[in-house]
Amino acid sequence: MIKTLIRAAALNLILLLVSTQALAVPLMHLDIEGSGANASIGLGESVTVSVLASGIPAGTDSNGMFGFGFDLVFDSLALASSNLALGPLWQLTGFDSSLDTAGRVGLTSNRFFLASGPSGDDILVGTVDFQALSAGVHDLTLGYFTGIGDNVLFDGTGLDTSATFFGAGSISVSVPEPSTAALFLMGVLMLSSSRRR
Repeated sequence: MIKTLIRAAALNLILLLVSTQALAVPLMHLDIEGSGANASIGLGESVTVSVLASGIPAGTDSNGMFGFGFDLVFDSLALASSNLALGPLWQLTGFDSSLDTAGRVGLTSNRFFLASGPSGDDILVGTVDFQALSAGVHDLTLGYFTGIGDNVLFDGTGLDTSATFFGAGSISVSVPEPSTAALFLMGVLMLSSSRRR
């Protein structure tokens, strides 16, 4: 009797784990220098923002992710964007990927010449470098690509049908305290004077 109950509990646990994994909702989200969707940097510093896809099913019909497209919107008076790049599993489509100085970057790609695509979590789709131009908390918002490019599986299933498909993030930019800057300057002066001797 006890063995039957233990087996039934183990089977229920396995079914729960499998069903939880099957219910994973696709999501495109941000990771800023490995610290998640939010990070803190100093004025004038640069940071790399990675755009990741998670919850992508591998299923026998879908064969993983066929293509993606996203816009990353930000305040161009607070952050300057540069170095827009695709993740290693993707190729340039030859159209519609752009670095826009007016507060929007867009990136799209697909796997036209391959039979399958990536599946699972934390798939790197692209990176964007930002430099902090002003202090404060500056939002980064992922959204639908304004050109040609869709978030879709090989079987044609859309990934961005959920209202929560696109995540967001922020970069907190601080100004160094005067005392910290003064100590740094004093250290530089002491090093330069010791070298002269």
